Amino acid sequence: MKKLFVLLVLTLFYSSAFAQTSGDFRSRQNGNWDDFNSWETYDGTQWVNATTGQIPSNTTTLTTVQANHTISVNSSNAECGDLNISANGNLQTATGTNNQLSVYGNLSNNGNLDFYIGTDATTLVFAGNGDASFSCGSSNTDIYEININKDVRTSTVTLTSTGNFLVQGQNSSAPPYLTLTTGTFHISGTFTLSSQTFLGSTNLTLSNTSGFWLDNPNYTVEGRSGNIVTNGLIRISNGTFNVGPNQDNGFALDNDLAQFIMEGGTMNIQGFFHSGGGDTISYNQSGGTINVALQQVTVAYRYCFRIDDPGALFTMSGGTINIVQTN
Repeated sequence: MKKLFVLLVLTLFYSSAFAQTSGDFRSRQNGNWDDFNSWETYDGTQWVNATTGQIPSNTTTLTTVQANHTISVNSSNAECGDLNISANGNLQTATGTNNQLSVYGNLSNNGNLDFYIGTDATTLVFAGNGDASFSCGSSNTDIYEININKDVRTSTVTLTSTGNFLVQGQNSSAPPYLTLTTGTFHISGTFTLSSQTFLGSTNLTLSNTSGFWLDNPNYTVEGRSGNIVTNGLIRISNGTFNVGPNQDNGFALDNDLAQFIMEGGTMNIQGFFHSGGGDTISYNQSGGTINVALQQVTVAYRYCFRIDDPGALFTMSGGTINIVQTN
């Protein structure tokens, strides 16, 4: 009797955990994302072939690329809710560079995701409200560009990977790939990648709606030839964050909403670390090491390390600040 009861409980658990929702989509065969022939949809009772106009959208609860199927993103406005790529399933870019897939939920890659093939590429956007996860299994994930476009800065997209995570086919000195529009991008896990990371002009300004959280011991933000100014959040818990190859390349907090958190890892700044004039910024360091002025700063009005704005919140309960060179 007890064995029967346990079996019944397990059956109910698995049925609930993997239950389908009416309107879910799964791949039916190889094909393009915007072709209804590529998909099946769940009608509340059973899986049926999609009909004209039926493809995943941002209101779809779950879209699944099944094993041994290849779906190609061939549209600039492809959308879905949660997205699951099954083991041996393949989601790839179609031809061209204007392809875009917006995920309004979590993305789980247990198969292969290849959004950069030769000169063909697809931009991956995380949109919608609330937190989301981008989890990559032991197979390959190769991305072209990622855009974080959530509802508010505190909505966090967390990236983890146990396999090869590549940017345009590279994991060493990879091209920059990240646009922070609204929301926070959290790089977690232990996968290996080095990249300048941020797309944008040489002197980069991050908006007050954006956040970047580095939390991976094997991830390196490579230095860019210019300054990084943040009006939003920079949080370093693990890994290495480099600023500039040149002596006057620096890092600045430049807005009342600017927030810097140092919990671990290492930040190497060739030039200066500044707060903006008259701003109520927040600096909180509980661990990690900041090496500033690795080269002598030559701009007359630049101090090596300066946070002196009225109302600035400076808290340092741990960690180290090394001022290597003097002005």
